[in-house]
Amino acid sequence: MEFEPFGSLDQPDLYYEYYPHVYPGRRGSMVPFSMRILHAELQQYLGNPQESLDRLHRIKTVCSKILANLEQGLAEDGGMSSVTPESRQASVQLWRSRLGRVLYSMANCLLLMKDYVLAVDAYRMVIKYYPEQEPQLLSGIGRILLQVPVLPGAPGQSQAAPPKQGLIRSKSVSTRNGSKLAQIGVAIKMGFLCSSSDLTVKPLP
Repeated sequence: MEFEPFGSLDQPDLYYEYYPHVYPGRRGSMVPFSMRILHAELQQYLGNPQESLDRLHRIKTVCSKILANLEQGLAEDGGMSSVTPESRQASVQLWRSRLGRVLYSMANCLLLMKDYVLAVDAYRMVIKYYPEQEPQLLSGIGRILLQVPVLPGAPGQSQAAPPKQGLIRSKSVSTRNGSKLAQIGVAIKMGFLCSSSDLTVKPLP
């Protein structure tokens, strides 16, 4: 497999500090973020979804730590920083986007493992980092809820688990003074959710 020579992607020779004469003063990993995501995601398609989830969780931990450092006025590695406010804000936006991307991959992995409850929770967390994708993510959550295993009912019968309002309720209802326009928007989204039957979630752009 092509990734095997790179191991866990954290060997010393994959960091700029390993080549001080080639990259003087530069610090950090030479591995692109997208490559780390791919390295983690591939395992679920090789029959090892738990390994994929573990790798994604490690990436999530790093992203969360870096984001916390930036929000505290520190450098990404936790040291003192002398960057401009504009550069710091750009870094915060970058790592927020990356954290959302990791959560999205984790949600997809959980969905593949048929852990629907945790998958829905993860997709809802993605909305925090990609608010512009809220309609698409809510639509995907609706399709997941429609596929949740049925609950036992009367002998010889069963009924589908009803979607929990808390899982698909838009923030606009609780935070925008209950405006009619917001309520109509949520009603439209709910209608789309109920009319959907394909168990997929569209990829982020």
